[in-house]
Parts: sequence; C-alpha cells; structure tokens
Amino acid sequence: LPASTAGASGDAEVQAFRDAAAALKLPLNVVEDARAGEAARYEARLVLVRPDSFVAWASDAPGVDAAQARSVLMRARGG
Repeated sequence: LPASTAGASGDAEVQAFRDAAAALKLPLNVVEDARAGEAARYEARLVLVRPDSFVAWASDAPGVDAAQARSVLMRARGG
C-alpha cells in the first residue's frame, strides 16, 4: 500500500507501483495518508504494507520508476 503525500512526483511513483502490480498480477490497494501516525513513524513518502501488515518497504527518496517498483513488489511477494 504505497501512501503518498508527494504531489505530482508522488502520483507518478504511485502509478509506477500500480503498473508494476498489474503486470505481476498482484493485488494493490493505494491509500493516501497525511503522513501522520504510522506513516510518520517510517519517515517515508511511500510505504508498502503487505496484507499481513508487515511493512515490506519504505522510501523517502524521490523518483521511484517502473523498474524499481517492480523490483520492490517482487521482493515483497517473495520472489
């Protein structure tokens, strides 16, 4: 579940995750958060949370592209 509060660049990053998830046939729910509470704890603009509530990945770096999103999702699914 990438949570983005980054505006236009964050939108492109979230779309990279959506596209990668679709290509990998993985379900993905996107939740936008105000970067408060749990999201603030990770100090990240993007947080990927598995269905078992495990935080699989978090990043505050700008510019996640399609290849990076695919790699992150493949690692999160265990492959």
